[in-house]
Amino acid sequence: MDTKTKILECVIKESKNSSISKISTIGVSKAAGTSESNIYKIFKTKENLLAETFLYIDSKAAKAVSIDYSDVDLSSHDKMTSLVYRVWRKYFDFFVKNTSYVNYYSQFITDNKLYKDDLKKKRSDNYVKLHKLIDFVKAEINNYSGINFDFFFLIMQDTTLSICRRIATKDLELTDENVLYSFHLIFDSVLNY
Repeated sequence: MDTKTKILECVIKESKNSSISKISTIGVSKAAGTSESNIYKIFKTKENLLAETFLYIDSKAAKAVSIDYSDVDLSSHDKMTSLVYRVWRKYFDFFVKNTSYVNYYSQFITDNKLYKDDLKKKRSDNYVKLHKLIDFVKAEINNYSGINFDFFFLIMQDTTLSICRRIATKDLELTDENVLYSFHLIFDSVLNY
């Protein structure tokens, strides 16, 4: 593992014990086996370190949810729902398998001082392979329920991460039935609002 990746992983570990705004670059440097000045040499600012950590996790999540579009059929609402479930399930499974990422990721996306528009653009670039699906889902959601897609996505993402946190802390049992129920509870309730 290179120094940059070690630092990013140490930031994630530090977020398990405190809020991301209180993460210490001195603590991270010690845990990563490097100097604080090296952290600033690589990332320039603490804000950039936190943003790069978010993008590091996000790019891994984007790779986990990539799908082959050669056989995608979006000709009906049911087929679209099925495809959204496949993608959502990959996203969900990624965070269940990488529980250390959940806390950092969910803290970051809810911090308006850190999660800025330019970062949202970089994040969107991570999911370029999903843009066809996202555009279709936007249109379907707008036609089907009239709900703003950004609101829909926010509810899906926040609720999914919350469920992953509950599984990580053993407050919720990980079963296929619970996972499918969670998806339909989130997806159907937002669409049928």
